Amino acid sequence: PVHNSAPLGTKSLHVEETDNISCTEEKYISKLAAFVRIKDALMSQEGEFKKIVSDLRSISDQKEQTASNIAESFETFKQKIAGNSVDSRSGKPLHPSLLSEKITIEKKGNSVVEMLRLKNIKLRLTLKRLESILRSKEEVAEGLHVLDYEQLQAENHKLRKNSKDREEELNQVKKKHTFYVKLIDSTSGKLQHETKQRNKIEHLFEEAKETTLNERCFLTRLKKEHDEIVKSNLALKHDEGMFRSELLF
Repeated sequence: PVHNSAPLGTKSLHVEETDNISCTEEKYISKLAAFVRIKDALMSQEGEFKKIVSDLRSISDQKEQTASNIAESFETFKQKIAGNSVDSRSGKPLHPSLLSEKITIEKKGNSVVEMLRLKNIKLRLTLKRLESILRSKEEVAEGLHVLDYEQLQAENHKLRKNSKDREEELNQVKKKHTFYVKLIDSTSGKLQHETKQRNKIEHLFEEAKETTLNERCFLTRLKKEHDEIVKSNLALKHDEGMFRSELLF
């Protein structure tokens, strides 16, 4: 039984790893199929959009032709009315050069307005196209996000492990920091005590030095007084000798 337990454990681990791999493959195949479906739907929508754009372009050409015909008719009508117009002050017909100048100015204004309208239409179409592309990219990105989910999980697991390792290193650094702070505090206390003792000894030394100087001064004064006394005694002895000599005579 002892010899058979290890192979059974190894087999169970191998079976568990095989099941995990199979489960991961099934998830990957499922997500890949979802991505393919999204891509096919996107291509189908793109085809529909192209057909819609073609139809709209054909309708736009027809309406443009109709608008051009109406504009030409309206221009002819305006020229006819302008030819019969008169000056409000003089009551005379307007000069052809003045009419031509006003018509030219109006045409230029109309061309500018038409150009701005076309530019506005192009910008709107560009905006719609960009919005459609953005939505398509968001859908594709969502599909890719689903496919990358397993990889992100593995990376997150690795990052968590690295984070735990860094936390352990940080705890060790904190312990060392605490130890050195305590050591510095203890050394600082001892240093302050030694400084106080040294200051005390220096103060005692200064007092002893001052006492010694005072005693030296005192001894010097005593010696001087002693010398004076000896000198005085010698003078007295000399005077006494002289006095005795005089008595002998």
